[in-house]
Amino acid sequence: MPIPSPLRLPLLLTLLWGSASAQGAAPPPSPPPPPSPSAPAPTATPAYQPPPQPAPLVSAEAIEPGGARVGLVPGSEAIVDPSSTFRVVLPGRSEDARLSLVDGADALVVGSGTREVGQETILTVAPRQPLNPAGRYLLRVDGAGARDLHDAAGRAAGPVELHLVVAGSPPEPVKRRSAGRRRR
Repeated sequence: MPIPSPLRLPLLLTLLWGSASAQGAAPPPSPPPPPSPSAPAPTATPAYQPPPQPAPLVSAEAIEPGGARVGLVPGSEAIVDPSSTFRVVLPGRSEDARLSLVDGADALVVGSGTREVGQETILTVAPRQPLNPAGRYLLRVDGAGARDLHDAAGRAAGPVELHLVVAGSPPEPVKRRSAGRRRR
């Protein structure tokens, strides 16, 4: 059976190249592969890192004007005096630890605070005005530059939130005078 004409030449070349390589001759250079579309370089997927554990507390307390102290515990709501100041002690050094007090609308309560860094880190905050009776507040320990705070070795610790309710009855709403009809 004769080989069709279009297949003769490639078949002949294959036979010739095969015999040339069998005799030790180098095969003719092959044409370069067609250019492939530029694919984006593979990116490394960062490994999942769970969030850090909340910062450990040595103590957390509300200090009432008479000197009485109310312990504050994460996960529970403490009842505090409207004129209380707050103190939190962390183990070890934490240069970027911050203590803030926010109201129910997540607005920062104006006050003054201190940070003492030594063998332990002591944070205090004193509101400028008494807190609203029956108001709900949040005492937050977090990092000054980022959400997490860090110890002297650079290990991260997550923020801690302490829930507060201020003792007393809520203030009565301001009564508006009814705008009745005026007589002429």
